Amino acid sequence: MKYYVPFRTLRSDIPSITLHRNSENFDTEDTRNTSNDVFFEEAYKKTRDKFSAPPEAMIFDNSLIVIQEVKEIFKNNVSIQPATFIDNDNKYHEKYWLIKPSTYYSAINLEKSDYEITFILDSNEPLFNTYEFEKIVTFKEKKNSPAIFIDTYLKLLVIDESILEEFKKQKISGLSFLNIEAFKFSKMFQENDDIISI
Repeated sequence: MKYYVPFRTLRSDIPSITLHRNSENFDTEDTRNTSNDVFFEEAYKKTRDKFSAPPEAMIFDNSLIVIQEVKEIFKNNVSIQPATFIDNDNKYHEKYWLIKPSTYYSAINLEKSDYEITFILDSNEPLFNTYEFEKIVTFKEKKNSPAIFIDTYLKLLVIDESILEEFKKQKISGLSFLNIEAFKFSKMFQENDDIISI
C-alpha cells in the first residue's frame, strides 16, 4: 500500500483558502456537530483571483473541501460538513463538503525510518511530539488501515493510493500529492519531480 500527503497545487489559479468571517468561530474539530454550512474564502483577497471557478478540491486545516462527486469517495473514518466557497467577487459557490478524518494513525515504520524527535511533550503519545524525518519508510501492509487519516508523526492529512486513483479517475483539480516515502515539508512549496499533479 502506498500513502500520499495532499496539498494545495502550486498553480496561481488555485486559491489558498481561509475561513470567511461568517465562520470565524468554526473549529474543524466541531465538524458534524452542526448542519450549518462552513464558509471559506480566498486567503489573499488583495490579489485578484485568476480562476473562473474554484477547483473541485481544496485543503484547509487537515480537512478537504470537495464537490459532491468527490464526497462520495469517502465512506468511513470521516466527518462531513456542508461548505460554501466565497470568491473575491462575493459570489457564493455552494455544494461543497468539508471532509475531516476522524482517525489518527500512521503507516510510518519508525524502526526503519531516519528521524529525530525535536520536541517531546509526552514520550508515550506521538501525537504531541514533533518528529523531523530525514527518511521515511512505511509498513508494506497493515490490515484494516484507514484510507484517509491524520498522521500522528507528520501531523498532516494522508490518503492511500485508492483515494489518489479516484482523484485521477475523476480528474479532480486543486490538489497535488507527495508519496509519503518521498515527503519533505519544503517540497510542498517548490516545484520538484516528486510532486504528483492531476
